[in-house]
Amino acid sequence: MNLSSKSNNCVEALLNREINCLRPNTNISKNRNFYSSIYPNESILDVKIPNSAIFRRFTPDGQHMICFSSCLRVIQVYNFEAICLESPLDVNSYTFEKFFWLKYENSITENYAELLCKDFCLITKNNKYMILASSAQSVCSPDEARKYPCSLNSLSTFDDITFYIVHIETGQICDKIKYKSECIYLQHHSGVGLIGNLFAILSVQNQTIHILHIKDDGHFVNVRSIGWFNHDDDGLVLAQYREFDAQYEAQCRTHGNPKKRRKFSHDNYIYEDILKNTTHLFSQEDINVNVPMEYEVPSASSLNSTSQPSINHVSDIIQPPSTEEGSPPFSGIKQKLLSYLFKKAFNKDDGGSALRHFYQIFGQLISLVMWRMQFIDESRLLIKFTSLDCVIGRHSENAIHPAFFVMYNHQNADIESVYDNASEEFLEEFERSSEIYRQTAFNEPFFFNSTYSNNPYARENLKKHQYAVRYARNGGPTQAIKRVLACLPFCPQSRSESPYFDQSLFSYDEKIISASDRPKPSHDGPAKFYSRATGEFKFQIQLTPSTRGANRVKRYVSFISHPWFPFIISVQYTLLQPTIVNFHVRAPQ
Repeated sequence: MNLSSKSNNCVEALLNREINCLRPNTNISKNRNFYSSIYPNESILDVKIPNSAIFRRFTPDGQHMICFSSCLRVIQVYNFEAICLESPLDVNSYTFEKFFWLKYENSITENYAELLCKDFCLITKNNKYMILASSAQSVCSPDEARKYPCSLNSLSTFDDITFYIVHIETGQICDKIKYKSECIYLQHHSGVGLIGNLFAILSVQNQTIHILHIKDDGHFVNVRSIGWFNHDDDGLVLAQYREFDAQYEAQCRTHGNPKKRRKFSHDNYIYEDILKNTTHLFSQEDINVNVPMEYEVPSASSLNSTSQPSINHVSDIIQPPSTEEGSPPFSGIKQKLLSYLFKKAFNKDDGGSALRHFYQIFGQLISLVMWRMQFIDESRLLIKFTSLDCVIGRHSENAIHPAFFVMYNHQNADIESVYDNASEEFLEEFERSSEIYRQTAFNEPFFFNSTYSNNPYARENLKKHQYAVRYARNGGPTQAIKRVLACLPFCPQSRSESPYFDQSLFSYDEKIISASDRPKPSHDGPAKFYSRATGEFKFQIQLTPSTRGANRVKRYVSFISHPWFPFIISVQYTLLQPTIVNFHVRAPQ
């Protein structure tokens, strides 16, 4: 017997670990290979759940299960008992109480109109607190919900959203923060970001990213807001301009000066200063927000080198007052985006073709809105700008919409790079550094999720997907890139770190089961797992069979896996029918 080779037998694997010497710094990955021999091989179908609790997730240490009550106002935390079945014959004798017992339940919401989001539950890095979110329908009008001039005016319904920090061991509410009349995507953490002690919230309605710091005692501290303002002192600068404008008007009234200055507004206070420095480059009638497609833009090469402005000295080129009545001004973050693209096109030595293209698509650029974001590290954000039709949900397929990915340093208020959603350069960067975008949640510096950069099998599946889209009907190379980049930005803590989803250990059909926490369409057959080393069948996840006549109804299933124990929960959802919960556990063979 060759003990140095990989073994799927647990006894042989233990003996191999005992007598063989491992390479340095490989003990964790080698020990993880034991899951090839220890896996859930029995299913307990249709488990009766007390009080119709809604399962959400395990804590990272695997000690607790976090659930919501059926009324979505109470949080329930259960202790998990890691036990294995004594025999495959006593499957039906194991009930919910064999694995879980209630630790506490605590009411979170303040009134009956406020409901917890059952798909929202984040765990802080120190594993002490969970972040919950609730929403209640707002009664304000769209005009009252506009907090900034750049706020959207196409949304009609808003919510009062509250974020809670709850201590996991006691259930005590440590702190909360409320945003009234907002549009924030809560499902599966789509509208928030979390890295370390930084928590970001994207308000789609007001086009603002709120960054908060979570203290060790479980309290929120406002750090900054990105959107209408970029710097912390932008409000003070604008207040100074308003004060100077008021003093000037008072002086004019006192001395009876008939030459009255135009009233200060956000639309023109910077434009007047920039226009004085750029009139030798563009005439007044050339500067227009809506540039027609046939407009001929002077190329950079045709301009006199002595008359070119120093673009590096112009940090933000603000647009002139719009000729269209009711058109909102640009926010600070969008102005930085336009300035970055303009400088990049202006400095490109291509005979002015990039600059002409910039003005041709300028109408599309000014209509972009912030839709999603995620943390890359504690100083950088990946922000996705897309069209308004995608934001308000007119089209379900977001890959067909034009979009831009902006790498923004919120500490320096600088844009580091910009890519469109058909950029081959950004696709290569994503494939090369998928771990940075996926982000490990709790096992740093170890990363167990299978990504395109650390797993050859995941990379092979990506290439197969790109090939299928490239040669499909109405496909092509551009569509293949858009489909891959459509998953960005990633939602925080949206993937399970269970070893059974490690594609270096097991192979499985990702159309049926995957590490994502989002529900998938339910199939009649089981989800089968095969050994990646030998290719042999290892175990399967069997679901409760559908009832007669239910084949015409859409059915979905979500999987909640324990972080280290061979225990997986499958939750089956069927329209107008009770939810079915199954336990998949380890039993002796």
